[in-house]
Amino acid sequence: MNGNIDSASATVTVIDSIKPTVLTQNTTIYLDASGQASIAVVDIDNGSLDNCAIQTSSLDSTNFDCSEVGVNTVWLRVTDVNGNIDSASATVTVIDSIKPIILNCPNDIVVNNDLGNCSAIVNWLAPNTVDNCSIDSLVVNFTPGSTFNIGVTTVTYIAYDSNNNTDTCSFTVTVIDNEVPVILNIPSDITVNNDSISCSVLVNWTLPQANDNCSVDSLVSNFTPGTLFPVGVTVVEYIAYDSSMNTDTARFTITVNDSIAPQIECQSDTVICENSFTFNLPVGTDNCGVLSIVQVEGISSGQFYPVGVTLNKFIITDVNGNLDSCSFTVTRDSIPSNANAGVNSNICIDTVILAANTPTIGVGSWSSISTLINFDDPTNSSTIARGLQRGANRLIWSINNGVCAASSDTVIVTFDEEPTISNAGVDQIICDDNIGALNGNNPVVGIGTWTLLQGSATINNPNNPATTISNLSLGANRFEWTINNGTCSASTDIVEIIRSDNPSADAGPDVSVFREDGVTLSVFSDSSNAQGVNYQWQPSMFLDDPMSATTSSNNSLEETTLFIVQVINQFGCIGTDSILVTVVNDFTLPTAFTPNNDGFNDTWEIKNLDSEEIISYRVSVFDNFGLEIFSTNNYQPWDGTFNGQSLPSGSYYFIIEIVRQNSGKKVETGSITILR
Repeated sequence: MNGNIDSASATVTVIDSIKPTVLTQNTTIYLDASGQASIAVVDIDNGSLDNCAIQTSSLDSTNFDCSEVGVNTVWLRVTDVNGNIDSASATVTVIDSIKPIILNCPNDIVVNNDLGNCSAIVNWLAPNTVDNCSIDSLVVNFTPGSTFNIGVTTVTYIAYDSNNNTDTCSFTVTVIDNEVPVILNIPSDITVNNDSISCSVLVNWTLPQANDNCSVDSLVSNFTPGTLFPVGVTVVEYIAYDSSMNTDTARFTITVNDSIAPQIECQSDTVICENSFTFNLPVGTDNCGVLSIVQVEGISSGQFYPVGVTLNKFIITDVNGNLDSCSFTVTRDSIPSNANAGVNSNICIDTVILAANTPTIGVGSWSSISTLINFDDPTNSSTIARGLQRGANRLIWSINNGVCAASSDTVIVTFDEEPTISNAGVDQIICDDNIGALNGNNPVVGIGTWTLLQGSATINNPNNPATTISNLSLGANRFEWTINNGTCSASTDIVEIIRSDNPSADAGPDVSVFREDGVTLSVFSDSSNAQGVNYQWQPSMFLDDPMSATTSSNNSLEETTLFIVQVINQFGCIGTDSILVTVVNDFTLPTAFTPNNDGFNDTWEIKNLDSEEIISYRVSVFDNFGLEIFSTNNYQPWDGTFNGQSLPSGSYYFIIEIVRQNSGKKVETGSITILR
């Protein structure tokens, strides 16, 4: 072998027949404002691979619009470097999330009611809508030209696009009732005469009616048919209120004329002998009132009347100018001379020479009640009287002139002996009166006489040891009791009477208080600044200082109490008054308040909600539309505001829910009126 080697070559072709592995992922995309959305390979390719290498990747669809909202299928096509191709699908979810837009939403609208209606027809320009895709619908709860009731109504527009995205706009339509109610059939002015026995008359009329475009809330008047009207002109006023507090007012007058003349009655015709005559003025009456009684003829009372006949005439005028008259005659006869029996005297013998006047008209004569006394010549004014008795002898000198009453005078001739020793009695203090009584001893011999030494007073019978006295002056009054028996020496004694008014006592009017408030009592007296004045309140157990003019309860009053106070001055005179303090234990519900910042009744204040028997409560207030404008379970006085704004005058409604210890839950309802 020579070791030679022979060789040959060959070609090997390697073929890649393996397709790439296509891996996909689903995706979600959102349309933009123009209704468009797009994807790229990277959004779908989930890591496709190949045993060699991938050359290209592509999608069969990359752009989407509104018509493709929802689930769409796309294909990812992958080609490797050796031309092997494979593809796989994925889902693309297209979502429209952009809301439609409502343009030109109307502003809030405020209109008055249509004349004669409790509503108004309201128009407005309907708004427009835009959307990135398309509008499906625009819905509204009211359309332009709808009828709206009085009050506030909300109009709401809702725009829906084709993919159920929505936009909303709203505005309010406020219809104001500015149409006033109308009062119908107001009575004409009325003129009537008064009743015959009174200065007034009952007047009736047909009640007027009131109409309103909505409803009449009330028709009120200052008078009602069948009211008693006085003489004169009275204005009757009606005011109609509708539910929106618009008003109409109508008036008419009622004129009552006084057609009844007054009545007057004079005294009977009279015959007199004196040169002056005093008579009682005529008595007048009238259903309304007497203005004057005037004497138009004759001579007034107490004046000089000449001998003969005088006619006295009187005219009565009532307060409304009606007249009546009456008259009487006064006939005067000549009167006898005034008798003057002479001066009283005291003697020590039983015979006396008398000294009466000699009559110029008429005839005089002496007489005595004692049959033991004799007159030498009874018709002689200067005769001698004999047979006088021990003590006072009353001798009467009378002058008579026919039909006229006799003029008589008495002279007392006292046949004396020593008088009794005087005793004026003990000193006195008289409270709150200006009358009293003196208490001197009764003379056995002689005549006692009281005289005033100090002060002022009227001694009703100066010769009565136990006489009454009147018109006593304030302070010290001194009286002297003198017993005298003519020519004998008088016996005297003095008594002092101090007069003091009871001090005034004014505890004020009765009051009502709430239990927790207590009470302060004060008595006012005209002796408050005087020395020695004392005070006493009863019952004293409830008071801090029952000996003071002003005192307060020392704790909360539990029940109604009558307090009595005495004011005692330095003389021991007492003034008394009382005051009833009524304790209100249950809560109270005022029906109105006036929040006008005048410091009086500015809040709605409910008392006694915190009483021991109330476990819990809730207070709520509502307006006419049922809106709750105030609510609390820890009540503080309400000032009539809502959300910091003052509420208008009108009626509001409350509900108070109360839970009590013994009676359980109770609901109080009613209305409260705000007056501004």
